[in-house]
Amino acid sequence: VFGLVGAMSDVVLILDPDGTLQAASTSDNRRALADLARHVGQPIQSVLDAGSHEKLAGRLAVLQDRVDRGDRAAHLWCEVNHQLGDATPVPVRYSIHWLHADGRFLMLGRDQRPILELQQQLVSAQMALERDYEAQRELDTRYRLLMDVTRDPVIFVSTQTRRIVDLNATAADLL
Repeated sequence: VFGLVGAMSDVVLILDPDGTLQAASTSDNRRALADLARHVGQPIQSVLDAGSHEKLAGRLAVLQDRVDRGDRAAHLWCEVNHQLGDATPVPVRYSIHWLHADGRFLMLGRDQRPILELQQQLVSAQMALERDYEAQRELDTRYRLLMDVTRDPVIFVSTQTRRIVDLNATAADLL
């Protein structure tokens, strides 16, 4: 099972109905999650940060309720943070499926760090654009103020088109 499913996911976990980690597999490029396999036989909470315990338990209860009502194709999404040792928490988005044969849960996860890094880069770029826009507005305001209070005639001519691109009121009166 892990071979095919593992190729499509960054993390594959199997939990028994009481939340014990029965099996764990990670893709080769997810070293931060490689320690999950050492926690097989322990409660899933042993590899989650405190905020993710109740979230996952709630989602598993909802899925179990759906299965109990006869929805054998039921699956849910859940985002949790894995806390493995002293390392930074690793956010993972799981698709949780109920396994018909033995009542266990199959969790297919995607590491969310690349998405979070991209979002952070986008936020940083947006903030830089806003700072540049604000600086440009400030320069434009100074330029307009200078053109309005200057008593000498000022004319700006494009070197390419040789047309007037801007002038102050004094220059306009002279022309």
